[in-house]
Amino acid sequence: MDETSFGAMLFDFQPPRLYGGGELDGFHDLLILAYRVLRGVSESWVVAWVGLVLVASVGITGSRIRSCFLST
Repeated sequence: MDETSFGAMLFDFQPPRLYGGGELDGFHDLLILAYRVLRGVSESWVVAWVGLVLVASVGITGSRIRSCFLST
């Protein structure tokens, strides 16, 4: 999905607009969309969302680093 903007240029189509501005032209835009929607609902949901993304990122990175060191 990160190449949606490249495909839009090649095939002359417009990606959908995002709530709060911008276009849905990559996977990261789904995270931005969730952040904006949750911010409109409650600040505590935003903190929970950011915390969840942070924990998932650290977990995935740690898992990949560990698997690299264990395989050698």
